Amino acid sequence: MPAQKDGILISAPNVTIDLNGFNITGSAATDRSSPVYGIHSVAGSVKLSVRNGAISGFNAGFYLQPLSTTVVDEIAILLGGTTDFGVIDEQLGSNGIVHHLTAAGKFVRGLCPMVISESVASIFAMNGALGQCTYHAVSGKMI
Repeated sequence: MPAQKDGILISAPNVTIDLNGFNITGSAATDRSSPVYGIHSVAGSVKLSVRNGAISGFNAGFYLQPLSTTVVDEIAILLGGTTDFGVIDEQLGSNGIVHHLTAAGKFVRGLCPMVISESVASIFAMNGALGQCTYHAVSGKMI
């Protein structure tokens, strides 16, 4: 990817991205006020599915704007630094499902209700009604 550019920008509904085991590799922004995302969706991107691959070299793996029925499955977030986010989202929680996300040492932020299973991150920070989030075989601090 060119320097300082998002890897994939999604602006349509009903999108499935199957990386088929491949890696989206970018060049992270040095200016943290303008981060660069591996996959960036904008408002109106509903029913999004991203699976089977890795994201590296960006400031954040995902930035997911208000969505519903989002599925993230079998994704590894391989970012440098300790402050980079695995997933930053506005409303991943509208019936979102995160399964087999590996974001070791990273921060994952979401909005309940959602389901997170068999995933790894340093911190899962869920906003909204925490009782509406379901965790199964998750490794990381939940706040």
